[in-house]
Amino acid sequence: MLSMEKGRILIVDDIRINVKFLVQSLKPDYELFVADNGLRALELAALERPDLVLLDIMMPGMDGYEVCRRLQADEKTQNIGILFMTAKDGDHDEAKCFEAGAVDVITKPYHNAVVRAKVKNHIELKRYRDFTVLEQKKYTEKSKKFKQASEIATSLEGVEFPDIPGIAFRDGLQQWGDLEVYKMAIADFIHDHAADGTAIRLAILAGHRDKTVAMTHALKGGAGTIRALELAKAAATLERALLNNETIPESLLQALDTSLLMLAHGEKLLRVEKNQTHQQRQLPPPTEHRSAQYKLLVVDDESVNLKLLREILHDEYELIFAKSGQEMLQHVLDGPDLILLDIMMPGMDGYECCIQLKANPETRDIPVIFISSMTDVMEEVRGFASGAIDYISKPVKAAVVRARIKTHLTLKESLKTIVHQNLEIKKKNEELLEANRIREDIDQIVRHDLKGPLNFIIGAPSLLIEDLHPGSDQLKLFREIEASGFRMLAMINRSHDLYKMERGLYKLNPIPVDMIAVINRVTNELQSILAQKGLTLTISIDNRRIQGDETFFILGEELLCHAMFSNIIKNAMEASPEKESVEIFLRRSDQAHIGITNKGEIPPEIRETFFHKYVTAGKSHGTGLGTYSAQLSAKTMAGDIRVDFSQEGKTTIAICLPLKKG
Repeated sequence: MLSMEKGRILIVDDIRINVKFLVQSLKPDYELFVADNGLRALELAALERPDLVLLDIMMPGMDGYEVCRRLQADEKTQNIGILFMTAKDGDHDEAKCFEAGAVDVITKPYHNAVVRAKVKNHIELKRYRDFTVLEQKKYTEKSKKFKQASEIATSLEGVEFPDIPGIAFRDGLQQWGDLEVYKMAIADFIHDHAADGTAIRLAILAGHRDKTVAMTHALKGGAGTIRALELAKAAATLERALLNNETIPESLLQALDTSLLMLAHGEKLLRVEKNQTHQQRQLPPPTEHRSAQYKLLVVDDESVNLKLLREILHDEYELIFAKSGQEMLQHVLDGPDLILLDIMMPGMDGYECCIQLKANPETRDIPVIFISSMTDVMEEVRGFASGAIDYISKPVKAAVVRARIKTHLTLKESLKTIVHQNLEIKKKNEELLEANRIREDIDQIVRHDLKGPLNFIIGAPSLLIEDLHPGSDQLKLFREIEASGFRMLAMINRSHDLYKMERGLYKLNPIPVDMIAVINRVTNELQSILAQKGLTLTISIDNRRIQGDETFFILGEELLCHAMFSNIIKNAMEASPEKESVEIFLRRSDQAHIGITNKGEIPPEIRETFFHKYVTAGKSHGTGLGTYSAQLSAKTMAGDIRVDFSQEGKTTIAICLPLKKG
């Protein structure tokens, strides 16, 4: 079964306040370990084998990337998931983290809901992988397209790139991976947004705040996607001012106009044919790779974003595109395996789309990853609350998108496997329950049928004694036959009681029971073993030999006590070397403590499972039920039983039972 133990997490950070926040957030649900440097992290990871490492990047001495490299190079730790922790605006971007081997990234400053959601996802993924034996290598290789992009950039060293003012062309080419597709995407963006400066001014003058925010947000996201960094920065500043209800300075609008004019001038340098541009401006068609294992639905109202995601993903997945929430709800009927969903869209936004998906039983299990240029952590929290499983910030990076999609598709596949296996287990359990019911029916019939001939065996000795008037030796033999018959009858009755005790259905009726009388009766029954092996039996109470008619009362049931001590004392005699002693000692404290010691040793291979069902060693006819039933009897009477190996050359079975009060 899937492990229900707490997930184990190693937190690695040299800043105490960060560690304190993570501990407070995760402590209720996980077992935590903490390291404040890279070397200590490697030691703890090898020793404790956590399921997940939350790893800071910037640390004195050994940084997070080096710790990650060493963890993955060691066979003992290479399958531990690593979540990098980094500042959102730091120099260490998400793509570099995924390339280093991370399964995810948590950005600072932390937010409780985001941390818990991401940790929960990856702990569950680790458990599902362990359960289905589908451990995979970490995502350390760049994909084919990402490699291709790097090769293009390298091969073009010394070659003049189109000089388009305001665009980081080399960075954009590495992101897109295809020179002609990237040039067409720039041309499409300029064509679609050339008039946005005027439209935004008019919307501000008309007081249409929501419309202005939506236009500015779309402009910011698209500009980032084509790496028009100055325009993206100006649009982001304007969006922030609008959201904060600030007065919009003319200088900010002029900066926006200037960036747009520079791009419009640069369009002529691209030399893209009009018919090509028009064709590329249309919504990307679904891919024809019908043999792809997974189908993704990509939802965004910006064509340039859809084209970039198509370039990143079309080699690996079958893709469906939608430009609005309403269109998404139509395409979701095609059964996608995962949805990449923009948040800011006209009409129905991404949050509402996600809520509707999760409210529908037919679509609620489809994982949703938000892709948005919104940077407020509360928007990310809102995304998780609406039902998303992850959140990717724009402008997207190929390595980040591929890694996140791979993680969640693997998780979904594992969930399907678990559901199927659980159904199989449920079916097998039902079959076992039916077989068990049949066995119980047969056992009841056998017990009933055995009592018939056994009643004759029990009754015959009295009739023979009455008719034959036997001598003392024959009379003793008849009485032993009669007593053995009664013991067999008790054993048949107790077999059903054992079944009840296993299932917690046994109803105990405790009364005072004299353990000295029970032990004497048991040892009398075992005289043949004592004589055969030449054993000495001693019984003591509170460290002194018993004298005369002493008593030692516990609170329990006589038949349970008789069966329990019969099994334990017989085992002790059989395990003892010849001509040695078997010692039985009784002691009173808060409970009755009874020990049976012999000078034989239990084989090491069964010590850990000594009281388990069917465990036996060294007995050709042993069933392995004696110690098991003894443990059940002790626990049923609110007591306990254990085995003590602390004395070399000796074995002691220690039994605790409730004392009779008063």
